[in-house]
Amino acid sequence: MPSSLSDWADRLENQALPAMALTIQRVTQLIERPSTINADYQRVVGKDPGFALAVFRGIEKAAHTPSEPAGNLAHAIALLGISPLIKGTKSLPVLKRPAGTAWQGLHACYSRAGHAAWYAYQWGLARKDTNPEEMAVAALLRACGEMSLWAHARADMEQIQRHTAQGLNRKDAAMAVLGFSLDQLSLALAERWRLPPLVARTLTSFGAFETRSLGVMLASALAQASAANWRSEKTRDLTELVAEYLNQTVDRAMAQIHTQAADAARALQGLPLPASAAVLVQQTQETGAAEMATTPTSVPENKTKRRTPTPPPQSEKDKEQRKPRAGANRLQEAFNRIMRELKESVGIDRTMFAMLTPDRKALRPRLVLGADQTSALRRFQLNLDKPHLFSLLMAKPQGFWLHTGNREKFLPMIPVSLHNSLNLDGFFITSLFIQKQPFGLLYGDCSDATMLDKQRFGLFKKLAHQLSDELSQGRHPV
Repeated sequence: MPSSLSDWADRLENQALPAMALTIQRVTQLIERPSTINADYQRVVGKDPGFALAVFRGIEKAAHTPSEPAGNLAHAIALLGISPLIKGTKSLPVLKRPAGTAWQGLHACYSRAGHAAWYAYQWGLARKDTNPEEMAVAALLRACGEMSLWAHARADMEQIQRHTAQGLNRKDAAMAVLGFSLDQLSLALAERWRLPPLVARTLTSFGAFETRSLGVMLASALAQASAANWRSEKTRDLTELVAEYLNQTVDRAMAQIHTQAADAARALQGLPLPASAAVLVQQTQETGAAEMATTPTSVPENKTKRRTPTPPPQSEKDKEQRKPRAGANRLQEAFNRIMRELKESVGIDRTMFAMLTPDRKALRPRLVLGADQTSALRRFQLNLDKPHLFSLLMAKPQGFWLHTGNREKFLPMIPVSLHNSLNLDGFFITSLFIQKQPFGLLYGDCSDATMLDKQRFGLFKKLAHQLSDELSQGRHPV
């Protein structure tokens, strides 16, 4: 067995981490699709620590090292091309679903990394970070040392795990087995593999004094603690730190974290990884069952049982009004489907449907996907009583693409009140009509506006036209 940190780094440096079979399948499909952009690869690979590591190690192995470090996956692919992706689909070992019900150590470690990446990205958005994708990558790869041990020195990691089960903290357990901490091993490998600089900063004590690295450190710690117990004192303490980091109340931060855990489970759906949200639901159900078991169900003696008032009979009209609006639900599903397609096929990061008010004098947001809860896009409000770009769009079915070639001409036609809501570097927008009557606007943008091009604009308009057709066939508005 290697005897020092340097020896262990030498042993693990040239070893690959396994990628998940579904990631390999999806990357292969993206490579074969001519309209794929770098952000598409980032969305898929950004959930898989093994494949993500292979991409960044492509920089380390490149014949000509780029002059600037790649902070996120889209940037790395832009520097290297898709050759690391092609190589990864053919040469990376595959992480398969474990046999039985118990999750293996590497699967659990990958799951925590995926959850941490999701939290870090969402918190970066909430704090209006300029590169939340870099925070996600740092959280995804921060535990690269532990992952490497699970993949190539499992017996040693199992020994560390036994020590933690006996009450030792993770640092002391690793010191007892290896002579150094897991973070020290991760830092040594991150430096050898030339991972994004933010990864290394989160593995030093100084990282806690920098906003971005602190967010990654909190995300990783929360993913670790909540995977074991959402109701533990450690998880509660971390929730308070996250609330302070996001400048929120503890209750609000806790509610958002629970929502983000559910969102992370959906994002990781299909991958052979345990979901932290499942632990949260299970513990909530157990708490509810315990409360029910301790709640008296019989009426004490000499106490009069309160009678539940009988509801008045419903008229046929009342019953009809309480029926679910099937048409509305169907059209809601159509919107959700089209907006997801815009994200997956066109590469749009944020989409919004703004609907005409009943008096047809203003536009208000009805559905928004891809924007965090504090985004100004969710507060989009626009009156149509004055001439501007959007009132012109509502005059007839038509689309518009703001880009560098026409920004100087059309920027004065965009109300100043919307400048913080829209991505003025570039966006797609089109009017929606139902049976020749204006209904609303469909908006989409990317964090990197250079990803928008003529081909994607064509796809955007095609999907918007498809949505208008589906709306025209419905009897009720959403």
